[in-house]
Parts: sequence; structure tokens; C-alpha cells
Amino acid sequence: MDSNLRSEIISGLISLVTSELFVVLVRSREFQIIIRKNDQRSEEERKLCNQGLVRSVFLEVLLFAPISSLLAFLIVRPIALDFYFLSTFIARSLRHRVAFDAAMGIVGYGFPFAAIRRTVVKMALKTLKDFAAISIPSESSIAVSEVEDANAASATASAATGESS
Repeated sequence: MDSNLRSEIISGLISLVTSELFVVLVRSREFQIIIRKNDQRSEEERKLCNQGLVRSVFLEVLLFAPISSLLAFLIVRPIALDFYFLSTFIARSLRHRVAFDAAMGIVGYGFPFAAIRRTVVKMALKTLKDFAAISIPSESSIAVSEVEDANAASATASAATGESS
């Protein structure tokens, strides 16, 4: 295997591990809730668990953080290395390179993941709002349908008695 490729793979792994460690720090409260037994959780914490806290953290750790880190590694890192200061910084020593790759992991978790998460939340809320609009008719549409029903009943009664409007 080419030494440059091996070096890039190691840089990517450092970035990924740092990103995952950062997830643990950022979501430490959620991890503490998940680890507790059900009788040790507050009512609010039980509600969070019932609403999918475990799935949310699981998805973040195993899907969103690695994807986000990979995107930053493939997109941001090459652009950053084009800057003379950064390329000379990582060329100084292995320690500098590891520090740069670790910083890329933190940036990778923070930037693309936050944007992806915000987008997914907005899409989910819009879907729920649209579903609610379809499932729960507004008061005005209920009033209109009641008037239409009353008119239809009146017309049926008029036709049955032979009256004309």
C-alpha cells in the first residue's frame, strides 16, 4: 500500500475517532439517562426514553457523526490543506498532524452534522404540520361542511314536501 494512502487512511481514522469522542462529550447527559435504570430516571427522562432517546443517540453515534466526519474529511480538509500555514503546520511533526486531524474530526462533527440535523428536523416538522392539516380539518372547513350539510338536508326536506326555494 502506498505510504501516502496509508497516511490519509490514518488521518481519516483519527478524524473519525475524534468525532465519535466529541459525540460522547456533547451528548453525555443523554448517555447518563440511557445508562440509568428505569426506576432511577425522572418522569421527564422516562418520557424522553419513550420518545426515542436511545434511537436518537444510536443514530447519531453510528450514522450521522461518521457521515459528517467523512464529509468534512473529503471536502473541508483538502481545501484547508491548500492554505500554506496549515500545510506547513502539519508538516512540522506527527504531533502537529494528529492535532490537525483531531481538529478536523471536531469540525466534521460540528459543521455538517449540525446542518444535516437542522434540515432533517425541519423536514420532519413540516411533514407533521402537513399531516396535521390533512388529519385535523380547520374550524372554518368544519363550519363550511356543517353549512353544506344543513343546506343539503334543507333541500332534501324541501324536495320531499314539494316546496321550491
